[in-house]
Amino acid sequence: MAKNCLNINLPIYEKKDDIIASLDMYDTIIIEAETGSGKSTQVPQYLYEAGYNVIVTQPRRIACITLAERVSEEMDDSSIVGYKTAFESSYTKDTRILFCTDGLQMARGLKKEALNNTILVLDEVHEWNVYMETIVAWIRKFREDGNKLKVVLMSATMDTYELADFYSYQSPVGVFIIEGRNHEVKIIEQRGSHDFEDYAPIVNEYARQHKNILMFEAGQREINETIQVINETLKKSSEYIILPLHSELSSQEQKKCFLSYPGKSKIVVGTNIAQTSITIPDIDVVIDMGTEKRLEVHDGVEELCTHDISKADCMQRAGRAGRTKDGIYVLCSDVKLKNREEYPVPEIQRLCIDSVVLRLASVGINAEEMKFFHQPDKQKIKDSIKKLFDLDALDSLGQITFIGKKMSKLPTSARSARMLIESAIHGCTDEIAKIVAIQETGSLLNFNVMKKRGDDRFTFMDHISYRDFVNEYDSDLIAELLIFNLILSKQIGLNTKGIHGKNFRRVNSIYNKLVSILTNMDFFVEQNIDTDLSSKKESILRCIFQGNKDNLHKVTEMNKIGSFKKERNSCVHLKDFAVGFSKTIPYNNKFREKRKINILNNITTFTKEQVNKFKIEMEDDISCCS
Repeated sequence: MAKNCLNINLPIYEKKDDIIASLDMYDTIIIEAETGSGKSTQVPQYLYEAGYNVIVTQPRRIACITLAERVSEEMDDSSIVGYKTAFESSYTKDTRILFCTDGLQMARGLKKEALNNTILVLDEVHEWNVYMETIVAWIRKFREDGNKLKVVLMSATMDTYELADFYSYQSPVGVFIIEGRNHEVKIIEQRGSHDFEDYAPIVNEYARQHKNILMFEAGQREINETIQVINETLKKSSEYIILPLHSELSSQEQKKCFLSYPGKSKIVVGTNIAQTSITIPDIDVVIDMGTEKRLEVHDGVEELCTHDISKADCMQRAGRAGRTKDGIYVLCSDVKLKNREEYPVPEIQRLCIDSVVLRLASVGINAEEMKFFHQPDKQKIKDSIKKLFDLDALDSLGQITFIGKKMSKLPTSARSARMLIESAIHGCTDEIAKIVAIQETGSLLNFNVMKKRGDDRFTFMDHISYRDFVNEYDSDLIAELLIFNLILSKQIGLNTKGIHGKNFRRVNSIYNKLVSILTNMDFFVEQNIDTDLSSKKESILRCIFQGNKDNLHKVTEMNKIGSFKKERNSCVHLKDFAVGFSKTIPYNNKFREKRKINILNNITTFTKEQVNKFKIEMEDDISCCS
């Protein structure tokens, strides 16, 4: 039996008995509690103590893992608490409290008869990522079909009463508003731009007072630049330790931020990954640029764009201070707190929702018939259904296919999942897994370095040219695969100018995890590091085609693909057809007129003969699977 180590000093503890008692009265319980109240660590323990199995969803991998470890430590029983993310897991048949990043995947694996003794806890509801929208909608539909399921929704900042109304038509909803925190946070607003030079004096002042600082930057590039300037300003003094925190770091690297460094001022520079559900011990000061990078859809493709964060996000970030002691929150921005939007725009209303449609189809639900908390545009749902139909994941009636069921189990985009499914037919799963890992991460080449050199040909070594690879294989993606294998075989070193070392390590990590997942799904993965891909070129092209056939463009006589403009240093010799992903970039024409154009990147080209051949093969394969 797990040890009872509940923290009686946390504000949430005052409501412990009321929360447990309400489980007999309500199927839905909403807990709005300030950051630092203890809800994320304590409520799962309360529910376990009441005799329930508990599934806790978290929006981010690092929060999922750190909370599981924290609760396990408090309960002094590692067998009771576990976690599951897209690429990592640690749980057993004895696990009773499971933290995960995708509640729907876990819920659908439960037998209906077991659900009566299971509670879903949706933490940090305010973030409203597509997975949160999906599970919230699925719960409502699941209950409409006559099933019972108890749910607890938690956040410090959310549309509490609107959410209560969303479920109350089915049965009464219990609402707990828990005010107060153990430690105060002083809020300071400092005008300035997003340039580090504008707020460097603030960092220097608190660092020299030996304060531990958490800084929020928009993205990884901004983090690296800020760390460089801090090192220069503080002259790399041994009195300070400066640590990055973002999603592309490994779990081991991320955990360095949670350690104490006696006698040193700790300065953590992170993205919004540090915004919710995690506690970095002994943080005294939060310095916030007030921005974040959000995915948005432009020209049918998701792109990262920088935006000002909402009031709710500011309060979440402020809550990273004042967890174990009084703290300070400094907002460094020209946009005042009072002038910001109350909440961010939900992902489901600004992103492609292929994953939502597919995951709902995997549990027998047509997305067009769903009631979402933030209802997406009907046309967006229709577009996703059409795309999944083109990718063979849905049939003409919107029902999930054999291929779609396999795709829904993979933690990737729909296109990447379709490529992986196709790879099993053509014996190139290892190669496609590497390509998918590269797509999920980013290029292995540091184009900023190459541009500084002024090379038109994107040459990153004297004897190796990216263009040469592309011309040989007709595909940016295969060229990246070859570069990956060349690094693995040590024919190219990570210190080679032009190689993006961090991206390689991230790609390699995702690739190895993908291989593990595919193996568990009974895929045959023959791992290799071939540097001659000529024998597998045709098979790889087939897989790329099947995963992107909804994105196939006809190349015109003017070498245009839609609004694609072939530039002087384009690495691809365009053929009859091509797939690629458009990107909008600023462009100065010969008259120095500033405008935006769309170009295609990650291009793979096909001849007319190849397209016809692959289409025929596709039809044969689908008929065999039907």
